[in-house]
Amino acid sequence: MHAPVLLAAAAALFLAGCSALDGTLAGGSTAEREVAWIERSSRWQVNLATTSARTDRLIRSYLAQGAEAGEVERSLAPLKRCSRSLAQEVGRAPSERLRPIHRLFADACRGLERAIRAQERLFRSNPGRALLEVETGFEGASYRLAEADLELQELIGDDRPLRRSSDPDQGSRIDPALGRVADAITRDRDRPTADGVEVRCWSEEDWLLVRDAMAALDPGNAEDYLGFVNLEHDRVNLNPGVCAGLAALRSGKHTSLAEQAEGALTLGHEVEHLVGPWTQAETECYGLQHVRSIARGLGASRRWADRLADYAWTEIYPEEDEEYVTPRCRNGGPLDLHPTAKRWP
Repeated sequence: MHAPVLLAAAAALFLAGCSALDGTLAGGSTAEREVAWIERSSRWQVNLATTSARTDRLIRSYLAQGAEAGEVERSLAPLKRCSRSLAQEVGRAPSERLRPIHRLFADACRGLERAIRAQERLFRSNPGRALLEVETGFEGASYRLAEADLELQELIGDDRPLRRSSDPDQGSRIDPALGRVADAITRDRDRPTADGVEVRCWSEEDWLLVRDAMAALDPGNAEDYLGFVNLEHDRVNLNPGVCAGLAALRSGKHTSLAEQAEGALTLGHEVEHLVGPWTQAETECYGLQHVRSIARGLGASRRWADRLADYAWTEIYPEEDEEYVTPRCRNGGPLDLHPTAKRWP
């Protein structure tokens, strides 16, 4: 199944580099402990942001004479315990490379707690100044948390340095050939990217960490994804099975029909996520219609490209989850990109 679109900073946290995660510790590997810690820190940040937003709304309501002072003060209680909740809910960083991230979390808490103490001194006598103090504290905490996100991105993000190669034996890599095919789709859709689409193929070992980190940061969508995009960087990330299918397609061998069709369909689907904010069903339908052009762009004959497109439509599409299919996806239907053409998809 394709992953949902991953937006900006949230997307960038999901990948992990295997070389820095090797080694086994009592109670689980370093990688497992890091993933578990990231999951806890993600939940903690969401809770902190939710509480902060509620407090801000209550203070503003109080200034407009809509909220009671006691209600505002009660909302501040969890924020005053920020450091304690960090220790209890997240805990110490499980590895040396995550310790700077934990320090940024701790700095955010200390700044927030200082602002809350100042707010408490001023709240009843000067509520306007109190609001300013809290907002300043929130700003500082947000800055530290954003800095932590950037640090995580550099450590385990999908923008970590990779070699540029179309050789499937090179492991995790940026594949220029797939990037050119992806660029052709965005141009055809009149949505070209500023610097071109970057397509990353991940090794089996790296992808396992990618999948686990995604599950940690997005527990509601913990699936073995075929691919996902990073919208901020116009980047497509593909799992090794998908890349193997595309490599087989590029090799010119008329074997593994299902694997090649799945690879082309997945690439088309993910590129469509860069083109527009479609639903998964719309994105899959548009991606389906790119299978033929992707195959041709990777050197397939017209006949083989037609076979792949037909296979994707008749064998893969009917078996997909309900979220990915729609009756509007048909020849001449509302999602047909070329309604005057006779062939489909």
